[in-house]
Amino acid sequence: MKYTIIVLLALFSFSQTSFAANSSKDKNVKSEYKADSKEDKLNILWTTSEKETAKNMIAMYAGASLKNKWWSEVNIILWGGSVKLIKEDAEMQEVVRNLIKSGVHVEACHACAGKYDAVDILKSLGADVKYMGKSLTEYIKNGENIITI
Repeated sequence: MKYTIIVLLALFSFSQTSFAANSSKDKNVKSEYKADSKEDKLNILWTTSEKETAKNMIAMYAGASLKNKWWSEVNIILWGGSVKLIKEDAEMQEVVRNLIKSGVHVEACHACAGKYDAVDILKSLGADVKYMGKSLTEYIKNGENIITI
């Protein structure tokens, strides 16, 4: 019993030391980030036409990321099904308009926008409508943070 208590105390002491070391390491990592660097930019490649995911994950996270300063820059790339969803759904148009007003940058695939006859709508919301293949490739090759949904 006495041996068990000593072992548990030793493990507890080690875990506290390890936690403290990791906590200070995390603080150092955060201080190394530079504003507007590729490490502090998030690109969200939004391809789904599923509205609930768009509202309750993509829009929610993108908006909260800037508001809470989790990322210094958030860029949403509309591609495929997301373009169709936004063209056909007034509520989603308002969501995109509000994201842009909050500081989220929104780019849209021109090829997809043309296919869904959504170029004018996306531009009126404030989206940067352009051919995205080259830009996306550059983001990837530059090592930028990208999540795809």
